[in-house]
Amino acid sequence: MAVNYYIDPLWCFGIPNTNFMDYPDIDARLQKTNRITFDHAAYDTLVIGSSRTEHIRQTDFVGHTAFNYSVPSLYPEDLNDFIRYFSQVNRGQLKTIIIGLDFYGTNINGVDRRASLKEYTDKYRDNFYRVRHLLARDTLKYSIKTIRHKFEKYYYDRNNNKKCIALPRAVADRERINQMEKFSEVINNYRYNAGYRQVLDTVKNANEDIKIIVFTTPVSEPYFRLLIRDHFDDYERWLRDVISVFGGVYNFMYINSVTSNLDNYVDLHHFYPHIGTMIAKKVSGMHDNSMPSDFGVYVTQLNIDAHLAMVKNQLSNNSINAASQP
Repeated sequence: MAVNYYIDPLWCFGIPNTNFMDYPDIDARLQKTNRITFDHAAYDTLVIGSSRTEHIRQTDFVGHTAFNYSVPSLYPEDLNDFIRYFSQVNRGQLKTIIIGLDFYGTNINGVDRRASLKEYTDKYRDNFYRVRHLLARDTLKYSIKTIRHKFEKYYYDRNNNKKCIALPRAVADRERINQMEKFSEVINNYRYNAGYRQVLDTVKNANEDIKIIVFTTPVSEPYFRLLIRDHFDDYERWLRDVISVFGGVYNFMYINSVTSNLDNYVDLHHFYPHIGTMIAKKVSGMHDNSMPSDFGVYVTQLNIDAHLAMVKNQLSNNSINAASQP
């Protein structure tokens, strides 16, 4: 019990333990939901999205006291449940919601669905929920993994930091090739969700008094070309649907100097946290001369046609130098 309490691998107790900050990714939904439930911290900003948005440091959103509640395979249909629960337990006044949107979230045939948030929060009805975790052997195993990780960095494929920063392990080129094969199968099973816009409308209408900022998560150029090659019309529909609901979107998902450099990516579609820092600065309105000028465009009804024409032109060329940003 003492070890489990001190290490706190499931983030049940909010211990200010600076000796152990990085944890194996046991279950991000469980860890982060425990954290926001029992930590009693006050936030004015919620950052929410899939595992790609997990790679953005919540402290990088300048001018915001943010909590990054992003978890793997979070689909748009899950957004309202997470936002609603966060609003219930957050001790601060929620003023801003920053949503990372993935193109794969538009696929009605998406198969990587996870347990609903309700399956986690229902467990809190048990008054001895945290005590049971202290006594559990599985918790002790997680504690041992956490201790081991401290001395063997990146021994595990994915790690989470108590400041809600995902710390991924880089994959080898062979794994990237395997990912391309896997993605090809997913793309062949792709069909745009006709109800996608309605899902976003529901999120917007349920949070009318809160400022909502949306951005697209940038995948690497090889994956983008593979994904959009036969689905440019769906890509266009996606951007237009998002803009019609929120008025505008920070688009990072196109070919640019960041996405064309594989050194910026853990694999083919998860970027490193330093790219997340650029995204956070951009959507926070913080100007930084060191950031690539071609990374990120705020797209609205006024420039959507020119932006899509630029993307289409890029796809028809082998080099991003053949296209300029409008």
